Amino acid sequence: MSKPGVDDGGDYGTWPLPIQPLFQHMLLASVSSDHNLVEVLGLAAARKIAFDLAKEPNMVLSAADIRGLHAQICVGEWFAGSYKTFPNAIEGSEHTTSLPIDTSHHMSQLVDWMALIPDLITSMLQQKLGRAFKTWS
Repeated sequence: MSKPGVDDGGDYGTWPLPIQPLFQHMLLASVSSDHNLVEVLGLAAARKIAFDLAKEPNMVLSAADIRGLHAQICVGEWFAGSYKTFPNAIEGSEHTTSLPIDTSHHMSQLVDWMALIPDLITSMLQQKLGRAFKTWS
């Protein structure tokens, strides 16, 4: 039995409304409304980026790359991919975090330091990703 407006061949192009944009909108709306799913997709995207970086020998990360990873991990959050604008602390730790005004400078220092040792960074990524890296290679 065929649906109204659809020929027997199952061609959805004969529907009165363009179906592709409608399906895209429905998928985006359903995914966006589920915070847990958005978080999982963001983590999966960040993981893919990490795997890609681990495959690149001598890959040099920029501050924008790191902020992009942060944006993927914290997808949907107002602060995703941005430098902090308020002081913060790590609960249960005596470590002192950078002040917001110093964060950009400290990120530059980190990027400069990582550029001096790209093979070590690649090796560390590969080690941290362990067996999963081998299956994605």
